Amino acid sequence: MMQQQPLSFFREILKSENTIQNSSNGSDNISDTPLLTSSEIFNEEPEEICHYTKTSHQLKYNDISGLSVIKIRIDNNNRTSHLHLTKKNRTRKNRTKKKANANACPNRNEKGPPTIGADLKKGFNSNYTRPSQMEIYLLDDVLGSIQYLVANKLLLMTDLKFITTRRHLSKLMGILLDNQPVAFNVIYWKGLIFFVYDWRFKDEINAESSHGDDQENDHQNNHQNNHQNNHQNNHQNNHQNNHQSNHQSVNHSLVETEARSADNIRRLELLQYCGFKFEEIITTSQTLTTSSVFSKFYTVVKHKVNGIPVVYTAEVDCAVDNVPGLANYVELKTHSILLDDKAKTINKFLRKLMALYCQNKFISCKNSVIGFRSADCKLASMKTYSERDLVNTLRASPIPFGNGYSFNTKHIFHWYRHVLHWLSTMDDDNDNNKDNPRVFKLCFQRTREFVDSSLVLKPVLESESSTILNTFVPKWFQDFINTTPL
Repeated sequence: MMQQQPLSFFREILKSENTIQNSSNGSDNISDTPLLTSSEIFNEEPEEICHYTKTSHQLKYNDISGLSVIKIRIDNNNRTSHLHLTKKNRTRKNRTKKKANANACPNRNEKGPPTIGADLKKGFNSNYTRPSQMEIYLLDDVLGSIQYLVANKLLLMTDLKFITTRRHLSKLMGILLDNQPVAFNVIYWKGLIFFVYDWRFKDEINAESSHGDDQENDHQNNHQNNHQNNHQNNHQNNHQNNHQSNHQSVNHSLVETEARSADNIRRLELLQYCGFKFEEIITTSQTLTTSSVFSKFYTVVKHKVNGIPVVYTAEVDCAVDNVPGLANYVELKTHSILLDDKAKTINKFLRKLMALYCQNKFISCKNSVIGFRSADCKLASMKTYSERDLVNTLRASPIPFGNGYSFNTKHIFHWYRHVLHWLSTMDDDNDNNKDNPRVFKLCFQRTREFVDSSLVLKPVLESESSTILNTFVPKWFQDFINTTPL
């Protein structure tokens, strides 16, 4: 049975919040904005259960060899710092570089701090192999970590309910930010909920769109050629020209579509590479060769929301010091430089900041650094953001939602709480049949008015269900669950 959750519920949240704010006598000073405490989001705030370094061959638990240390100073007083390369000081690059280096990394002994003006695309064509979607989105690491934690009595089976990764949770939060079609696989089995972003869904939407464009082109070409050939009153030429024109138009349309797709993929790969290169420049990470060669560091985290235990992994970009701990981790991002103050430019950046805030909140990360890249992918400037910086910025400039409403950092986690509660109740309704896996597709396809769109949860066909289950909950983990007592 299909279940539906209209986005209008979020509008009601915004209405009630606006009423409370308008009737409040609180301070109008944005710098006095109270931070949204973890207890307001989570029943139990995020806690690191363990950490590991991931190599191409294994997960090394309690190993920090993959943890990089940031080279610039993170101000413990939460004051925003900004390193910037302007036209004026570009002409005095060496002198500027020395000055920036002295400010950025006065107490580090590494080979040197990041260089403003560094080429973020250097080595892209020869060094970068984009990781596969399966590699990015599979649950194998979090499932293996659960097996390790339970075996070592660091986690109880009763601590498990909602199993995922931070990537998937970020995609869920992104529904309000991206306004794009998206889908997730939701697997209910043995009282557990496995939540996985479905990267194939977007490809299917694009394929349907391309097919629709081809059909439209066929129809237009048919109509034009028929009219022309009828005018010549030549049946043989009519048939021949129709066939040739249709064949050419379809081929031309497919070639254009594939070329656009290839260009978009290559551009996306370049932007991803710029992010990796920024991490290499700004941290003590290993030299970037290919995506699968160097070690990566991950944290395994748990929290509770509405009483629902959530366990997930998150990749850690770097840390202030070479020790594990959520408060020590730092999130790194890149973004194009803000060329103007037009609403579209600012709105895109604010959505980036909101996505960053959500990522950070899931692991209680307190600090972030954004590297701003020029059009030719040079590092133009850097800015550090504390949690308060993000909250204050997004309170002053909330994200538009539609119909005159907007949301900030507090509102978006109301969305998270609500959706997880809704998905959990679907499992509660099936208490008598938990041993049989049930696979659903959670889809979001926006309507013309975003606020009138809905989340739709619908069962997957039985023929597809077993494939999804065995892909994201592999046989070895199924055996582990079946043989491990509660």
